[in-house]
Amino acid sequence: MSVVQDVLLTIKKYNMIESGNRVLVAVSGGPDSMALLHILFGLKDQLGIQLHVFHLNHCFRGTESMQDARLVEDTAQLLGVPYTIEKFDVPAYCVQNHKSNQEGAREVRYNLISRISSQIGAARAALGHHADDQAETVIANFLRGSGLTGLKGFLPLREEFYIRPLFRLRRKDIEEYCKVNKISYRIDSSNKKTVYKRNQIRLELVPVLEDYNPALVNTLFKTAEVLRAEDEFLENEAGKVCTSPMIFNEGNGWVLDIDLLSALPLALQRRVMRKLWSRMVGEPGGLGFGHLEVILDLLQEGRGSWESHLPRGIHVTRSYNQLYFKKESESNEKAPVDRYHINVPGETQIPGLGVIIRANVLFRGETLDPEMLPAQEVLLDYDKLNGKLFVRTRLHGDRFSPLGMNGAEVKLKKFFIDQKIPREKRESIPLVTCNGEIAWVAGVRPAEKFKVGETSERLLHLSLIKQ
Repeated sequence: MSVVQDVLLTIKKYNMIESGNRVLVAVSGGPDSMALLHILFGLKDQLGIQLHVFHLNHCFRGTESMQDARLVEDTAQLLGVPYTIEKFDVPAYCVQNHKSNQEGAREVRYNLISRISSQIGAARAALGHHADDQAETVIANFLRGSGLTGLKGFLPLREEFYIRPLFRLRRKDIEEYCKVNKISYRIDSSNKKTVYKRNQIRLELVPVLEDYNPALVNTLFKTAEVLRAEDEFLENEAGKVCTSPMIFNEGNGWVLDIDLLSALPLALQRRVMRKLWSRMVGEPGGLGFGHLEVILDLLQEGRGSWESHLPRGIHVTRSYNQLYFKKESESNEKAPVDRYHINVPGETQIPGLGVIIRANVLFRGETLDPEMLPAQEVLLDYDKLNGKLFVRTRLHGDRFSPLGMNGAEVKLKKFFIDQKIPREKRESIPLVTCNGEIAWVAGVRPAEKFKVGETSERLLHLSLIKQ
């Protein structure tokens, strides 16, 4: 089957496009998106669709980024397809909003796709993800400890809007298609930098795993397809439970009948509680496995009354034979977090914040560039940390010597204000301390005293992981 036939079959199988649709095609300039544009242009009359090209210059790579934009613009003009080229200072956006480069870029990209699609009346937005991307996503989610929902990978059709026509194609086949059809494309130099986890998986881990299974990508793709169907089934079953008499809405929360909940299969118990939490906070995800296990364990301990705090200001209370999911009052919303000793090396779970601190000791020559790490990671001089490490939230009177201020000490409160960190988020930012001194305001900035220097030999790599 040819590449074009595969794309056409994929579009029909997943009902991606209807005749008369205007489709926004997100084109980065790389081989995947350039092939996607070329294929959809060739199929537009057969499918009865109109195309609109969108490109975002993230401003990460200076001249390279401008050359990417120029290629996309020239290609759209050559094809006679209307286009929109947006330039957005994503690095500044990431700093202002305390996000990693990848997280910030994704957020900006999808926000712009949504806005421009609305402006031009696009019914679908086509993305260039393919089977190799799916395999890497499954591996990345597995390494993060994701459950079934994460292991199904991304969807061929999401939210009845985002479509992935190259969903079943291999990267090598797409590149061959570009070669045969003389399609020009650009290579993002940052894709070769292993400071990013996704690149490490693609460039280092996948080749090793393919020694054990040469058909790794196809195997993971098929596995994701199976898990996607099973996840969809469980979601539907959980949805039925959430509309049953065992659950009812009570003002600012939900009430569950514990006997009926306990009679459900364990997989459904977890999903039902996740669904209720998601309804209350307005978005899916963000509720860790540990939070649910605490509640389920407490349910097995008898009929006593108790309460447990969940992320985003939700708490669960048991009273007699009922379980209440409610939003905490403003005065109780910021529950204090105890001090936790950080395992070095290892992982330390911080239940009160729903995060994990991962610690590894590295040596000079085998480590990463501190300036290239995302905000959720940091490198510190391990030899300067001559005491046990702990993590806690802020205390009244905390002071901090931020990196870049030559050792000057400021009140942590003032630092948060200067960094424009919202008041409601300050109480939930983990602080890594050593001998009482703040070594890292996690996700924001390390301390000057513990920075990596030219003489640093042992380095501590810390990662902040949301559950």
